Amino acid sequence: MNARELINQIEFLCASHDLDPKDIQVGYRTNYDSDVEEVKFVFEDLFDEVTNNRLESIVLMNNDDETFGIPKVPILTWLPSQENDELFPLKNVIQIRDNGQGSWEQGYHKTDMQLTKDEIILANERVGYSEMDRHKADIISMRGS
Repeated sequence: MNARELINQIEFLCASHDLDPKDIQVGYRTNYDSDVEEVKFVFEDLFDEVTNNRLESIVLMNNDDETFGIPKVPILTWLPSQENDELFPLKNVIQIRDNGQGSWEQGYHKTDMQLTKDEIILANERVGYSEMDRHKADIISMRGS
């Protein structure tokens, strides 16, 4: 299964039951007779063999002990120089990454995405980040913790 197929299945199930994805818990089982394991993390798995920069797979994980120090999902934001929506209706999306120690890394990580400010805010909300979280991470990435 690829990520798009997973997203499509989640969207279909939520639409079929008139539910918002944020209200649904995610679990995993190997078959119908096995116990359900709660999914707590989505983590980068494999990158391409040539450049080791292009993500090719993700994994769903549940064990806190084995995932200690694994970073949270990055927060998406835009450069302060693109704050003006009239001049920059589409923002160059950048990531602020978790440092694995309960805070955010200094600096930004470029992406190839361009989104509106509202689309960036919505993408962050879908993974559990508020606009206040984005703003705090932005400050830390610029100035340090």
